Amino acid sequence: MTDGTGSESGKRPDEDRRRRNRAWRAAHPDLSRAYNRQWRENNPDKVAESRRAWRAANLDRSRELNRESMRRQSARKKKLREKRAKGRAWYAEHREEQRARARRFREQNPERIREYQRRWREKDLDHAREVNRRGNQAYKDRHGEEVRARGRRAAAARRERDPDTFKKWYEENLEAQRARGREASKQRSRLKQLGLPPRKIQRVYAEQKRANARAADEFFAQRRTKDEVRRATDPKAGALQRTRTFDLVEQNLEERRAEDSFLLRLPALIRTHRARYGERIRGDVTLDSAARVAAGKPPYDIDQETGNRLLREIVAREAPLLNPERIAQLSKVMRKAKSQISTTAEPESTVGVASGTDAAASESHDEPGSAADAMEWVKPHVRAGVEIPGFYRRRRTQ
Repeated sequence: MTDGTGSESGKRPDEDRRRRNRAWRAAHPDLSRAYNRQWRENNPDKVAESRRAWRAANLDRSRELNRESMRRQSARKKKLREKRAKGRAWYAEHREEQRARARRFREQNPERIREYQRRWREKDLDHAREVNRRGNQAYKDRHGEEVRARGRRAAAARRERDPDTFKKWYEENLEAQRARGREASKQRSRLKQLGLPPRKIQRVYAEQKRANARAADEFFAQRRTKDEVRRATDPKAGALQRTRTFDLVEQNLEERRAEDSFLLRLPALIRTHRARYGERIRGDVTLDSAARVAAGKPPYDIDQETGNRLLREIVAREAPLLNPERIAQLSKVMRKAKSQISTTAEPESTVGVASGTDAAASESHDEPGSAADAMEWVKPHVRAGVEIPGFYRRRRTQ
């Protein structure tokens, strides 16, 4: 049998061993940490099992320690963010000063700079290469034209040194170049047989491609509002938007047709209104001019002002719904037609049009439609990638 004394004597060796271990760890902390680290690396399963067992046995304490750890981590991150923000603000205020200081240091210590760069490259060669590649690419993006100009000058210098360089290269790659030419010829023939336009190649430089890619990434990565998502995904909303677009197009076409009709009828309208209202308008202009002189203002040019008022009345009576700014543009076209507006019975009197609608239209022949016959309509078209709206121009003579 084992009495109480015997059990205590059985426990004493374990306590003595633990005491000796604690004393050894206190005397050799570095060796102890290295041994523990090595043991954890060699026994990851035992470490994980021990942590799970401790957590299951001390769940409340584990959660408390976890909360404290997260609070400390959050405090460290907040302090680091504040420190970085403060540093950025200070650097923004002293940017030029710091750049000048760094420049002076590089000039005064070239050997130390080269040593720093060498150690940085040796530390992570792949990262250093990627940083250099991005820096070179950013420089070429900012100075694309300058870089290409240098390349052209260097190529011209090489051609001057060896004029037969291209000839030698072509002879070395003769079969490949002939095959490429045959393929291009076949493609042109196929396009021509199908009635398609020839292939159009637009040169886009590398920095432009990268800028386009960045713009596309930004466009597709931006957050959309609920209304934008609904319009893009709801068929009814899309159909409504297309209907509104078609209505606007039809409205623009109707306005353009009304403008065209007004232009074609304008010479006859000028003759009719001149015969009916010319004397009245001239009399009003004469009285208004005399009133301006009495008030100390310069008099009207009778013919010019009469023509202005005549055209304004024509627009107000015959085309009240047309856009006034558009009427001004159309009337400039009519001024180029070299028509004459005469508000009196005198055979050679000429009336100009300059204000109101900023136009002049006249009549050089008595045949109806002479001004319209002098003009031709150019349909809307695309020139050099730019949409050109339809317009009138002087008819070209053969």
